[in-house]
Amino acid sequence: MNLIASNKDDTYSTHPSKSKRLEAINKGYNKALGKETVVYQTPTNLQTAEEYFYSAYQKVEKTKDD
Repeated sequence: MNLIASNKDDTYSTHPSKSKRLEAINKGYNKALGKETVVYQTPTNLQTAEEYFYSAYQKVEKTKDD
């Protein structure tokens, strides 16, 4: 990555800049080694509401098929 990526402005790019890529690689490597605590995202109220909605929707659709 150090040889092929560049540090050009990546604002409108589909790929991150070299420094961002190397930082992400380092962070992921350290997580894999257990050197960094992994923080899992807790669902927000919106996510919970969406999950509840789709769960109910699937149950309704299932009863229609029976």
